Amino acid sequence: MIGSEIDLLCIESVKSSLRDAINGSLISLIGLKEQVTKLPGMTSKSIKARKEIIRTLNKLISEFEFLINFLDDIDSKE
Repeated sequence: MIGSEIDLLCIESVKSSLRDAINGSLISLIGLKEQVTKLPGMTSKSIKARKEIIRTLNKLISEFEFLINFLDDIDSKE
């Protein structure tokens, strides 16, 4: 029983660290997206590149939000 309790504590610790890392990264991604959005469009290439970067950041943000929701679901089922 003690071994499984230690395993559960380790899993909780890893899950907590993962949540913290995801939240920190999500905040950074949102900040980066805000900064990229403010960049001026100097040429058609820079405008196109900015749009592609924003699209990619939106996908990453969605994935990170999915991971947080997934961790929340795990917590709610415990």
